[in-house]
Amino acid sequence: MDSQNTVSPPLDTAKATPDVRFKSGEIPSLNGWRAVAIILVVLDHAKFTAGFPSGSLPNLAWIFFEQGNLGVRMFFVLSGFLITHLLLREAARAGTVSLKQFYLRRSLRILPVYLTYLAVLALLLKTQIYVGETNAAWLGSLTFTRNMVGPVSSFTGHFWSLAVEEQFYLAWPICLVSLALWRRVRLAYGLLFIPILLCPLVRMCGFTVEQNGEFYGRILGGNSILVYADSLAIGCLGAFLLRRFSQTFTPMKASLLLGGAVLVIAGGAFWSTFLSQHSKVITGLFPSLQAVAVLLAMWVSTQHPKSISFRILNWRPIVLLGVLSYSLYIWHVLFLCPFTEPPLRALLYSWRFWWLTSIVVAVFSYYGVERPLLRLKNKLAAADAKAGR
Repeated sequence: MDSQNTVSPPLDTAKATPDVRFKSGEIPSLNGWRAVAIILVVLDHAKFTAGFPSGSLPNLAWIFFEQGNLGVRMFFVLSGFLITHLLLREAARAGTVSLKQFYLRRSLRILPVYLTYLAVLALLLKTQIYVGETNAAWLGSLTFTRNMVGPVSSFTGHFWSLAVEEQFYLAWPICLVSLALWRRVRLAYGLLFIPILLCPLVRMCGFTVEQNGEFYGRILGGNSILVYADSLAIGCLGAFLLRRFSQTFTPMKASLLLGGAVLVIAGGAFWSTFLSQHSKVITGLFPSLQAVAVLLAMWVSTQHPKSISFRILNWRPIVLLGVLSYSLYIWHVLFLCPFTEPPLRALLYSWRFWWLTSIVVAVFSYYGVERPLLRLKNKLAAADAKAGR
């Protein structure tokens, strides 16, 4: 949800070959995919705004307003890929990976905006402009267990996905470093296939808080990492495969692969919107297939700068939206949750304006909080590279 390219905004990569770009870490199109992911998340949340014209929307239009889950999975595939790619690159350069430096960089990337949001939220709650946050929600937010602790609907409810990502950050880098998986690739494949195989089974069981009680519902269903770990693992697997089998497809083959990936993603979206109750097996399998298709689409879209997909994903407004995606993810819920008190509700909670207000706040968040710390993070990364760590 929060991983960035190693340079932001991306450098002009039109003259670089795909292999060089991946080895240098300057990967095009990924901010474009972040933009696609955050658009899906925001559209999914739009239906909770005041006056949203749900009754007048045709049935097929709901496909676009029910894909927040797909947007989150896109972020997870991106995170798994980029984190693993950067760790493997460090291991190739230095012969090892510094977990201390990794977690320092992650903290500088994630915490400033996150803690700023929580501080602003606390102030708003104190002044009773907003209401409705519980002690359990605060506990889950401050411990990155929001996917297991606290009510689902609140101003911090969306942090369930960030909690899943943080739990991944805690487990996977330690596993990769302690087992030196850059030298034991087959073992890495075996470990990554465990969640890829098990997560569909967990989804097929359909655990929920309502049906199975608070504990089982939180640990095994809905927002559990056991439901989403396959998307993260597929991204990690893609980083390993790309370093071993980096390949530039011909324009025709790239177009066919991208088209096939988009069809799989769209098919999963249609199934989840209209047919998910018909088969638990298909419903459990489709998210994994979508994650593989997302990874393939991301891979292919980094090639051929003259292609339509490359131009769209690297179009400056799309790139800017991708750059803002983390701040937009953090802040946008302030302008759609139904706990806003009058008189702010009429202005901020309206379906016509809330997205614009969210983007404006995200811009201030990025340039005022996020970007200065990103520069420090990049300086630390450059210092590590110079020192050979």
